[in-house]
Amino acid sequence: MRLMGTRARVLWVFAFAASVALAGQTLILIERQCRSLESALSSDFRVVFFLRGEVPEPRVKVLEEKLRAQPEVSAARYVSSDEALAALRREDPDLVDAVALVADNPLPGAFEVRPSAEALPRLSAWIDSASGLADWSDVRWKPAQLQAILRARLYGHWMRLVLSSLFCASEAAPRAPTGIE
Repeated sequence: MRLMGTRARVLWVFAFAASVALAGQTLILIERQCRSLESALSSDFRVVFFLRGEVPEPRVKVLEEKLRAQPEVSAARYVSSDEALAALRREDPDLVDAVALVADNPLPGAFEVRPSAEALPRLSAWIDSASGLADWSDVRWKPAQLQAILRARLYGHWMRLVLSSLFCASEAAPRAPTGIE
């Protein structure tokens, strides 16, 4: 009878250990997926500052340098109105015909800015501070994409915290004597 109790205990311990290992591997998988999602969404995230009217080339260079000099900016590039029209022509030729009815090229020049990872949680405040650099006609970004990036980052941090806590708990747990000294 005692042998059956020991066998049941061993099976229970094995099942418990397998469950914990599976849960740990699941948390690791979720954390990696969060990191991958955050990276993919961040690499495509841009804030576009549209200029009001025509701006002389020297002023464009100064604005570009001012944007690049900010610590919140990881990359910035100027897109002229001609480049914007050419890109629109490649992506949606039918829309170019509709735009041509309004004027030759009604698209304004713009700066595409890729914010640094550290700037994303306080993006609105940074955009407010960058608004003083020039007379922008509009500032655009994808709020849903920003929210997805920040959520993926939060969930990834949470998974790392849970994994660390589980690891610490497993190391702090009392050990059963093995009889080997």
